[in-house]
Amino acid sequence: MTEDEVMGGLKAFGPGMVGMYLTTVSWRSMNSLAARVRREMPGVHVAVGGPLASGWKDRVLRESPHPDSVTFGEGEITAPVLVKTLEAGGDLSAVEGIAYRDDGDIRLNPPRPPIPDIDVLPLPARDLVDVERYVPPLGTYRRLPALYVYTSRGCNGRCIFCWHLNAEGTWRGRSAEKVLAEIDHVYNTYKIKEIRFHDDNFAYGKERVHRILDGIIERDYDLTFFAAARVDLVDPEILHKMKKANFWGIMLGLESGVQKCLNALRKGVTVEQNRRAVEWSRAAGLTTVTPFIFGIPGETFEDALKSIQFAIDVDADIVNFHAMSPFPGAELYENVEKYGELATDDVHSYTFEGCAFVPYTMTREQIQELRTTAFRRFYRRPRYVWKRLKAIRSWTDVKVLLAGGFAFLLTMLFKKEFTPHGAQV
Repeated sequence: MTEDEVMGGLKAFGPGMVGMYLTTVSWRSMNSLAARVRREMPGVHVAVGGPLASGWKDRVLRESPHPDSVTFGEGEITAPVLVKTLEAGGDLSAVEGIAYRDDGDIRLNPPRPPIPDIDVLPLPARDLVDVERYVPPLGTYRRLPALYVYTSRGCNGRCIFCWHLNAEGTWRGRSAEKVLAEIDHVYNTYKIKEIRFHDDNFAYGKERVHRILDGIIERDYDLTFFAAARVDLVDPEILHKMKKANFWGIMLGLESGVQKCLNALRKGVTVEQNRRAVEWSRAAGLTTVTPFIFGIPGETFEDALKSIQFAIDVDADIVNFHAMSPFPGAELYENVEKYGELATDDVHSYTFEGCAFVPYTMTREQIQELRTTAFRRFYRRPRYVWKRLKAIRSWTDVKVLLAGGFAFLLTMLFKKEFTPHGAQV
């Protein structure tokens, strides 16, 4: 929807509060839309929440004059309390987990504790949207319509680049019974063809995961599935059971093929565990998706070249090469001078493609060069192209190859294809 269409819908609805989800990449669009709401709908309370709101908290209000309040952390309890307080004309200082404006001053309230039992949360109100209009990025699904489902919240990892460390800090899982009930509901209600488990770490809590997989197998859905997991929590048994449950793929965050870089990230895994997880997944018949990161604190250009070679040796099916990003709220961002420096103050560049962070051991230009080199070296191999051609099973596979081929052609024709917005190269 265009901003004009959004404003038209808001005016037709006539809300007392407008809530906006805020990430680093939506900072500009949030400011633009919030400014229009404030200007064209005076008296409406503008509230924001989401990852950037949780990382910056009251700083959002200092950086932007448009929002009235910020919800940080988990919002399922905070948002209804905020609405009820606004409706009653109550005191916002009593609402845990928000920052707000108070006669020109900015107030930061105490945080609301994480929800200990996420089984108490209701299902998303998917009936309010047209689920068929929501399509995952090309190459990350096999069948449509596809829906996202969470079986857990948070992560047991301690990685320095992830905001979970400071924002939530604890992993909490939904019961297998609740997860299976949600799958039953969306399967029978929306006639979907695929579910993507959007957990940060699907494989944590193996007994629970096995119960979920056993339930999926027993029900024999006409569904395909996809999930992400840490490499130290998968094993041949669970991977083969995922395949039996009709999972087509798994994402494994390898990040690096150099042990000192994994240690710097506080991944808590070894290079050998990275290699073994991909081999086990391949043996189980799962498509493997593996992201790598350049610009890790202490990483040299030569270390990164070793990671590229490791990616080629492991030969996963889909590989992405990211730039380290200083997401607000993460250890890396909060202590950036310990690890390197920010290459830009533009929060819009704080993405895995923006090269917004540079370690003391590398330059921004080198990170950009490494991303281009990595994509070219990995995807232009005749062996890889032949493997992907042999794996074609559907029209979706054809579209993925065509899109990938076009993107690869751009990297060959244009030297600056991976140059982030605003970079000086």
